[in-house]
Amino acid sequence: MTTIQAYAIPTDDMKAIWHSGLDQRGNTLRPQRHEETFPLRCCLRQSELTEEIALISYAPLQGPSPWAEVGPVFVHATPCDGYDSPGLPEAMRIGSKVLRSYRADGSLDYDGIVVAEPDADLEPLLEDLLADPARAEVHVRSLTAQCFTYRVTRSGEAPLT
Repeated sequence: MTTIQAYAIPTDDMKAIWHSGLDQRGNTLRPQRHEETFPLRCCLRQSELTEEIALISYAPLQGPSPWAEVGPVFVHATPCDGYDSPGLPEAMRIGSKVLRSYRADGSLDYDGIVVAEPDADLEPLLEDLLADPARAEVHVRSLTAQCFTYRVTRSGEAPLT
């Protein structure tokens, strides 16, 4: 059994966005309140109706790569505590997701793409994917919108850059 660790958007990346008021693509941070909740990629929990959140562009793979996709994600509009808990975030460990595996060089492992059913616990699926030593990390993505939710590595291993 592989022990795994989830990672939100790195705190330093979020600090730069909050400080500058601009996301990685130069879009202005626009705080809003919504009448529904959204998964926050800065702290890996569901937003609350009373919170100001923002939709930003984010690329989990930062370096030059054909797999460095940029997409919309929700974050807090002002600094939060981030995510620094062991394992997977409780609010985001069940549900319809696409799990995409990546090798250490940042290339997509097409054999390591799994679609999780609506009531599936992601932990055993992620552990199974990361049991293959050729896989360095897995990105958990929304099944419907296909947007990045969080990344997972084996415990003690740093995420790809």
